[in-house]
Amino acid sequence: MDWPVVMPRFRDALLPGGVLAIAGRREQRSAWTDELLRIIQRYSTNRDFHPYSLIDELTSRRLFNRLGSFATSPVIHTQPVADYIESWHSRNGLSRDRMGHAAAEAFDNEVRELLDSHGVRDAVTFQNVGTLTWGLPDG
Repeated sequence: MDWPVVMPRFRDALLPGGVLAIAGRREQRSAWTDELLRIIQRYSTNRDFHPYSLIDELTSRRLFNRLGSFATSPVIHTQPVADYIESWHSRNGLSRDRMGHAAAEAFDNEVRELLDSHGVRDAVTFQNVGTLTWGLPDG
């Protein structure tokens, strides 16, 4: 999104006393996290990607004034290995369209082998933390 355009529109759409709520999710570290990140870095089509916090980015640009936040306790989630691997292709840098068939297949095989090396064969179990941050859009 073009945040300098979007945030003032959010601000103007709020009722008096209203706030903008930004929901998020973060996956807790697993035994395979570091190895998975190396695989992702090799295959991602986003060559210049750098991890960032949306809230920190909006705040540093003076586009969002954070008033509060909440994080859930970790929630256990289990899904079939095939679904877990496929979920990575829903992300911009790993979309099947951008990767191409051969690279997507190689990525899938490497992730499957990684999970298998950690004893994960049928279903992946991991923990997610839900986040909610609220505040006032600026700009």
